[in-house]
Amino acid sequence: MNHEISHEHLIGFVADLQKRGKKPATIESYSCDVKNFLNFLLEEGVDTFEKIDQITLANFQEQLSTKYRKHGNSVRRVVVGVRQFFKYLKDSGIKEAETPFEVMSIPCRIESIPKVLDEKEMKKLSLIASKEKPYIKASRDTAILWLLGYEGLKANEITALKWSDLLLEKDVGSLKISGSKSRVIMFSNETGRKLLEYKNAFNKEKKEAHFIHQMKSTEKRMFMGFKGRENLRPLSRLTRHGLKFLLYELGNKACINQLNSEILRHFAISNFVNQGVSIEKIMEHLGLRRKGNISKHINRLRIRKDVGN
Repeated sequence: MNHEISHEHLIGFVADLQKRGKKPATIESYSCDVKNFLNFLLEEGVDTFEKIDQITLANFQEQLSTKYRKHGNSVRRVVVGVRQFFKYLKDSGIKEAETPFEVMSIPCRIESIPKVLDEKEMKKLSLIASKEKPYIKASRDTAILWLLGYEGLKANEITALKWSDLLLEKDVGSLKISGSKSRVIMFSNETGRKLLEYKNAFNKEKKEAHFIHQMKSTEKRMFMGFKGRENLRPLSRLTRHGLKFLLYELGNKACINQLNSEILRHFAISNFVNQGVSIEKIMEHLGLRRKGNISKHINRLRIRKDVGN
């Protein structure tokens, strides 16, 4: 039995992703990629799923490689999304035969870190962050910089933090990290001091009359956001976009192009390695389960040492 290719299948695929609890960003990405794939098939005259063969898919990947020649990982992302679509078709009984993608390899992920920070640059970033105005923003930016650059947290972990996740005692402090890689980490004394400074500034700011009505909802979220450049307006929480902009601004002021959380995460890993922390302990701290997820950072460190020698 032949099954005609229709965009109606895309609607069912999206509903299936939602049912499986996939994140909105993932659903949007997969949906766009599958839509483009279906359009490609129809343009090629492939009107049933049974007509799809390895040559068709090879041509599709070639088209992707041309379109994303400067963004290699985008090809891999699209292929992964289309494979998920075929899995949905098979599980739903729409397509019984094995998809050709099952016997075609997924393009390798291109791992790269465009910039490697050194200690001097990190200190410069910290100094710039500490001089931001008002003081509540300076203490917030510094605390975030420390969590990214010395503790290796990821962007989504920063924005998800709540005050209830923080435990601060005299000589020790810890953070509960939620999400798929949930864990409890112990942080350095200096990170603890930066967090305490921000917490004190936050609590003081909440008492100011003109902040009360705007900051009530921030009692749960640890990091508040700001809107505007000159007259900053406090927001209930820091978003991923807000964090991205924060790092972009800091990087510009420090003459570090395209500063992002991945660059700071690499600095954190290199700092752990230089302190003699074992790979296993680093992985536990970062919430990594496979050594492959940390190999690009370790390899970059080895290359730098070889060049230095």
